[in-house]
Amino acid sequence: MTVQKGRITKYVLTMLTVMAAALLLNVSHAQAAVKLALFNFAAASDLKVEKGAKLDLAGDTQASGWTSSNPKVVKVTKKGVATALKAGKAVISANIDGETKECQVTVVKDVVKASKYLAKVSRTWENEDSKKKVTVKSGNLKKGLGDLLLQVKTENADDVVYQKCSKITAVEEDSAGATVYFEAVGTLDGKQASYPCVAVFTNDYEHEQYQYALMLQQVVWVTDDGKLLYGAGSFWYA
Repeated sequence: MTVQKGRITKYVLTMLTVMAAALLLNVSHAQAAVKLALFNFAAASDLKVEKGAKLDLAGDTQASGWTSSNPKVVKVTKKGVATALKAGKAVISANIDGETKECQVTVVKDVVKASKYLAKVSRTWENEDSKKKVTVKSGNLKKGLGDLLLQVKTENADDVVYQKCSKITAVEEDSAGATVYFEAVGTLDGKQASYPCVAVFTNDYEHEQYQYALMLQQVVWVTDDGKLLYGAGSFWYA
């Protein structure tokens, strides 16, 4: 695949950051069910968040001075955990490596309907390696993401086995595509829990056969000390 210069670079860097940061992210099984890390806050821009959602904006980033321009809409703790309280907009700020970074957060009732890019998604995606196909539609994006997760092969006995996408929590988008943060129901060690996952949809690249790409990033397993370990990610094309 020949990657264009432009927005796709942001998505690739975001996913590489997800993979690297997740190896250091220390959360418990209970926390994983209610917190979803926006791992690359420094590069985030316009983020749509579902009302009532909690997001760990810091991930493993060493940040301080977290503030919200509108705490009645989005409140944020000293550790960078944000809670979307009601519909509206707020700018979240933090000090990272001596610089102030900002991200506009828009709280909405339904992040899929609020996303211009996802509202138009209705494609059959194919995994180039397995040749498996999954149809993803904006009208039932949760099912499409769940179908993608069902295609994830477990390689070890202690890998998470996924059943479905349970909730789409946040979407970051621009003209090149959308990064979808969602929670998935999975079973690990005989116990069912919710795990954070990421799907990146983009059309800003060149490919002889395909026009669109999707990268699915999911938790593989949880270590004894509570760290979430992510897989290398699987690519799908349409």
